[in-house]
Amino acid sequence: MIVIELHDSFSLDGAPDPYVALGTGSKPIEGGLIEKLRENTGGQRYSAEATDALKNADEVVIWCKRFSVPLGVAKIE
Repeated sequence: MIVIELHDSFSLDGAPDPYVALGTGSKPIEGGLIEKLRENTGGQRYSAEATDALKNADEVVIWCKRFSVPLGVAKIE
């Protein structure tokens, strides 16, 4: 299981169709869209099954699915 935790200080000004994703190069990898972002601010937790495809991700990306652009990127440490 992969768990993504957004800190209490997380904030997004707003965007249409934002998703939490695992990715690389500031975009989701195949099968990397985890879930639609629940809230624009505050701490949140998301989880996904650990698959072979997801093991290659090195970033968490807040992704605008409608326009295919990154809204925020954080390196996985």
